[in-house]
Amino acid sequence: MIQKIIDKLMRRRHYWRTVSFDDLSELYVTQFLRSLSLNLIGIFVPIYLFKMGFDISNIAIFYFIWFLVRPIMLYPMTRLIGYLGPKHAMVFSIVAQIVYLTLVISIESMHWPLWLLAVFGSISYGLYRMAFDIDFSKVKHRSHGGKEIGYMQIFERFGGIVGPIVGGLVAGFIDPRYTFALAIVILLGSLIPLLATAEPLKQRKHVIIKGFPFRRYRRNILASGAYQIQEITVLTIWPLFLGAFVIVSNTYQIMGFLTAMGTVLAMLSALIIGKFVDNNKSRQLFNTGAYINSFILLTQTMVTSALGVFVINFFREPLAAMYRIPFMKGRFDDADSAVGYRIVYFMYIEYIIAIFNVILWSVIYLLSTYYSGKFALQTAFIIAAIMSIVMTKQRFNALR
Repeated sequence: MIQKIIDKLMRRRHYWRTVSFDDLSELYVTQFLRSLSLNLIGIFVPIYLFKMGFDISNIAIFYFIWFLVRPIMLYPMTRLIGYLGPKHAMVFSIVAQIVYLTLVISIESMHWPLWLLAVFGSISYGLYRMAFDIDFSKVKHRSHGGKEIGYMQIFERFGGIVGPIVGGLVAGFIDPRYTFALAIVILLGSLIPLLATAEPLKQRKHVIIKGFPFRRYRRNILASGAYQIQEITVLTIWPLFLGAFVIVSNTYQIMGFLTAMGTVLAMLSALIIGKFVDNNKSRQLFNTGAYINSFILLTQTMVTSALGVFVINFFREPLAAMYRIPFMKGRFDDADSAVGYRIVYFMYIEYIIAIFNVILWSVIYLLSTYYSGKFALQTAFIIAAIMSIVMTKQRFNALR
């Protein structure tokens, strides 16, 4: 049903796509359902752990292990994507995601070690993102990639509006564990569209690393690490900071509402920005958005009230599309140019992202242990602000 609605709304706009439109529309549906599911619980996981009694240093160790596991698992995950194809690898990742959420639900009663949750979470998130990027980069249209990424952001952001509101209400008035259970049900539904069409890449493909021109792409791969640091700061560290030190009562409800309001603004701006990207205005948009984002990240260190949170989200979310969409288009176009090495290209990106995050969470752990949790998270905002500037040093051909 959802796919039919998308097809009617967008087929005329996507007149350049006749054969492969179904592949793209099913990615839209899957991304919407997964976004809805993850936004039910995404911003609440670190808050949930904090309110259960884990301090900032414990949570830092959790994410340190999360990203330390990633490089170890990347090559097996790459081989799995090559053998099964990206769509079936996404199915595998969603199953792992369900196991992860089941562990989170039962951690209070079963006393699972945090490292076990981190391992399953890392595998599920890392495998999905790499498989999704490979799949989308293959089926997108090169000349209209910005617009298609804009549509993808809209469907993802729509899930980001509904998810936090519903998740916040359920977690706040009933029990956070019911929110995780609902997320599992929706994740199961996201499996259906993935299995509706054939794989866009050849299955049982042998992944060859030797010969990949790393020097050609190294600057852009490093920029991807910087990009992901400021993203995880916004999506994970910022909610944790607010839940622990700013919005300490009615946390789930208020956080859900504030997150949803910011996402509405982001969704409205995504399609407009996507069109600008396709009209060769990528570089100006990207640099402007990155520098403004850096300034906003610095101001987060001074927030002390819900009103301050609303103001930051109000300005940041629509502006975020200015750097997110051009950056994603540049990365996908890079993957197109890495002929024969599409999977390897995204594997190297995941390696760099993992290394950057291991360093970030090590800093947070040390500062939270020897100084304070609040100071540690504020320092993370400053690091992310620097990374927002660093990512402008990319050399994507699409942004020139």
